[in-house]
Amino acid sequence: MGTQSTNSQANLKWATVTVWLFAISLAALALLREIDVPVTDSLWAEDGSIFIASATRADPLIEPFGEPYRGYFHTVPRLLAAAVVLFPPDLWPWVVSVFSLLIVLCVAVFVFYASEAVIPPLALRAGLAAWIIVNPVIPEVSANMANLHWFLVLAAFWACFAPDRSWLNWSGIVVFAASALSNPVTGFIAVVALIRAHKTRNRNTLILGAIGLTGAAFHVLAPRVIDWALAPGSALAGMALLIRATFGAVGGHQLVTALGPVPAIVLITLVAVVLFLVIWSTDGSDQRFFAGLATLVSVLWTIGLATLRGVDVAISAGRFVFVPAALLLGVFLVAASNTSRRFTVAASVALILVLSSNLFVGSRHGAPGWSVALAQARIACDDEEIALIPVHPVGWSVDVPCSVLHEAEESKAA
Repeated sequence: MGTQSTNSQANLKWATVTVWLFAISLAALALLREIDVPVTDSLWAEDGSIFIASATRADPLIEPFGEPYRGYFHTVPRLLAAAVVLFPPDLWPWVVSVFSLLIVLCVAVFVFYASEAVIPPLALRAGLAAWIIVNPVIPEVSANMANLHWFLVLAAFWACFAPDRSWLNWSGIVVFAASALSNPVTGFIAVVALIRAHKTRNRNTLILGAIGLTGAAFHVLAPRVIDWALAPGSALAGMALLIRATFGAVGGHQLVTALGPVPAIVLITLVAVVLFLVIWSTDGSDQRFFAGLATLVSVLWTIGLATLRGVDVAISAGRFVFVPAALLLGVFLVAASNTSRRFTVAASVALILVLSSNLFVGSRHGAPGWSVALAQARIACDDEEIALIPVHPVGWSVDVPCSVLHEAEESKAA
């Protein structure tokens, strides 16, 4: 018995090491996949223009909090940006890319273990984790802070199905808290956790639900978030996305206008609860519940995108469908795990083909690399107090106080 226990522990350690090495290898690949301007020599859109720009002004740990961007508080990117600006500006793209991919890597490993009860085969769970890191269909979410909240929402969904283990429970709490403070959609995933807590009498899932609802209330009750949700240019902001997903663009706007944002959100929450309860009341395993719920959320999410008005679908079809695409992949893998071994192998091969079909992308082009743009900004700082540095994609820029660039030069010279 003692020998078997020792061998089991050794195998578990090797399996854990293998999982992390696999994830780290894919994350390293994600650093190298950009064929135009490397992610280590460029900043992405809001990473520079919103988060880093805010972090370079006043107290980066205090001022940005409570300041939503398009209906989301983006707490995780705000914290990361506060850490990024502690480094010399020359290293900002490197630090952003590495920090962002580190979080994605942790999310992928968490989902790998959290999905064990729903997707038992190791190969299929490894494929799901690989898809999260490489995301071959939606490469724009890679290696940037601005889109980390989508990964956190996905991880929060899977946290509701994680096996009851101490480290997974604590990891789920961290994931839910980070997601809830970054994206209000976590409030609806909290309903899933509360229903599971009721059925399984699991205290941890009850805690997850409470955290998610608290984070959603934190978003909804903030006056500036409500202003954004009602603004013409922010149809995808905060809870407005889910209202529109159910009632359509025109109906959703009329609902918010007629009832007010908070009552409208309460109403849509009740509708969601009813839908979730209908699914949960059916007999079946966690697999069936996951498949039904993931499909429902994906369909509602997609309908919401299809009915939006005044938003370029070509732009929003990327990052905004990351979560439903990942959930539907999970549904496919659940189905594959319940079929013959031959079909499971075929599904694994199909995943490998999909992952390898779009490994290298060219989404960062048209603007100069960060090193070139930074050199030009330093020259401009001889006559200016604020440097306007272009980032990717074209049309975005970050304004950095020239004092920050001068301090970095002086530190380098010293």
